[in-house]
Amino acid sequence: MNFCVCFDVNYLHKGLCCLYTLLKNDPDTKIFVLCFDDFVFNTVQNIKNIIPIRISDIEKQFPELLSIKNNRQPKEYYATTSPILPLYVFDNYSNVDKLFYTDADIAFWTNQNEIVDVFGESSLMVVDHGFEPPRAGIRFNVGILGYKNDVYCKEFLEWWKDRCIEWCYWVTTPDGKCADQGYLNVIYDKPNMFKNTLICPHPGVNMGPWNIAKHSVSEQDGVPKVDIKYNLICYHYHQFQMIGNNFYKPTDWKITESDKKIVYEPYFELMKKSIKGGL
Repeated sequence: MNFCVCFDVNYLHKGLCCLYTLLKNDPDTKIFVLCFDDFVFNTVQNIKNIIPIRISDIEKQFPELLSIKNNRQPKEYYATTSPILPLYVFDNYSNVDKLFYTDADIAFWTNQNEIVDVFGESSLMVVDHGFEPPRAGIRFNVGILGYKNDVYCKEFLEWWKDRCIEWCYWVTTPDGKCADQGYLNVIYDKPNMFKNTLICPHPGVNMGPWNIAKHSVSEQDGVPKVDIKYNLICYHYHQFQMIGNNFYKPTDWKITESDKKIVYEPYFELMKKSIKGGL
């Protein structure tokens, strides 16, 4: 299974926790890491099955990035690369048939290979936030995306790349723009524009603090479950903050004590280990 992720030194420990959980579940998983600085590159380059990519290599292949780099905040520039990273991987690693993107602040609690079964033979998979109508007009979360190395997926990625080069800022606009994320609305709003797309039906893929209250999270034989029958494959630790080395703030969203124990405490322990160099 192939994943891609990107982060800089500010997200180092979250990124390392993401890599650790992926490789713990399946040591054969290959992970392409777009490194936004040398510190991240040097940290991950010797981890087995990690393929580090320097941002300078991406910029050489996609020089249009340099035309907007100085006009965007770092996080806006990073978001601009969202459609470009999978294009780069497909162009340079032709043996990659399916590729899954994950945000760096996501951890995988059960085997991620289940996502392959969910994805099936789709060309593109997106994950709904779970609000109807969409909160602030943004239907999908960019945290987990599925890509197939085919013409349909590349058609979407090229379109998305052009939109992000034109506009990718950390604001939400009345017409549904929001950095790289708002553009994903097109999958729902114009369902015939791109072919062979899938809105992920699995509630345990990219669950986050925005929708955990809509579900029941429990443990069965030490395995986190969603609504009793689904595995909690991966959780998005949006807004998670370490407070020193012994405390944490889970999120601004309301989280129950039970969900903290099942979902947040294990992540907190991983973060502590990463900070201490113990992962």
